[in-house]
Amino acid sequence: MAALTKQFLALLGAMLLSVPASAQLSSENFEFKQISSGENRPGISLDALTQDIILALYSGDTLADLANRGEHNRADIDARVEVLVAEGLATEQPDASLSLAFPVMTLAETPQSMPVSPALIDDSVALIVAHLPEVRTAYAQLAGFEHVSFEESSLLILSNVLLDNWQINGIEADILGTERPSRGGGNYYLALMEKSGPEEEAFGIYGNHFTLLDGLALGLYGNRRYSGPANIITLPDTETLTARLGPDADVSSAAVRQRLAETLRALHRDPAHEAAAGEIALLRQFGLIDADNRVLIPIFGMATYEALSDMANAFRPELAALLQAHLPELRSHYERSPYATHGVSFEEYFIWWYHLYYSRVTDALAERGEIRIPAAVNTTYLGVLAE
Repeated sequence: MAALTKQFLALLGAMLLSVPASAQLSSENFEFKQISSGENRPGISLDALTQDIILALYSGDTLADLANRGEHNRADIDARVEVLVAEGLATEQPDASLSLAFPVMTLAETPQSMPVSPALIDDSVALIVAHLPEVRTAYAQLAGFEHVSFEESSLLILSNVLLDNWQINGIEADILGTERPSRGGGNYYLALMEKSGPEEEAFGIYGNHFTLLDGLALGLYGNRRYSGPANIITLPDTETLTARLGPDADVSSAAVRQRLAETLRALHRDPAHEAAAGEIALLRQFGLIDADNRVLIPIFGMATYEALSDMANAFRPELAALLQAHLPELRSHYERSPYATHGVSFEEYFIWWYHLYYSRVTDALAERGEIRIPAAVNTTYLGVLAE
């Protein structure tokens, strides 16, 4: 079981997680995002104080200016700055100023500093469309997808597998040839991004949320994972869960997810499986089963994870070649950007540009009808770690 779990984590590779936060400079519209896998996570609190400090630095304010606003005292600010420096997220300059090692991405600046070429989007869409026949052929052989049409899985396959979660480790190796930055004992990329509205995630970036359960792994892919309709990751409020599952039920998030995931697996084996009415109601609400209790999402094991990796690997050489051809233009944009001036590495710049890029390609594929965005907004999938 431990070996399978490690292999599964390795196959999943990068996860793009949003960490909601609040701060100054219309701070309610900002959120942290990180690219990490396994235990490679920030070793500090990405809370309101951290965000306030970062946005103050970004906007040219001093730490004294921040303290004078009265929301945080100077001692707490100075202590958190020391933590940021120790984590490797900020660097003290000779003039005692601080530079950030990761990007702050604003709606006003980022489109100019990290532009995604419309021609590159068109070329990428054309490349994916050209590969659709072989992708569909491979899809038809995937165990655990037999009950889900390609159209219903298209967001998972064409975006998450070909471009994002199953692909990103290979793209990092082919394009960057370097490990993720070492910070606080882990290896991860970080960004603070401005959102355009309350529901869609910052810059409409699609990301993969992965939760490891007991014997199962739960995945959620989309760009409204945390602020869109309630789903098996976010879950409804405690009052709703108690009303559905009963007053004596454990309605902690972990317990509810485990229970619902196990019911999904049981229904996948046998739609006649008798499950609690409240669980059925929740699974229907999340769009995971239909009116006849048939499971609507993929449920698969390690062999299929590997087959999905093979699908991504087969596509990667042409994708990498397309990106390599664009690299000189992208480096030129980087060198003229404030990110380069402020000490953000090209690798960190590239990885966040790549997320903007594949998200725009995903949108273009959806506009063409090649990707069908699910009625539930996001795509859910369930991995079986132990048979």
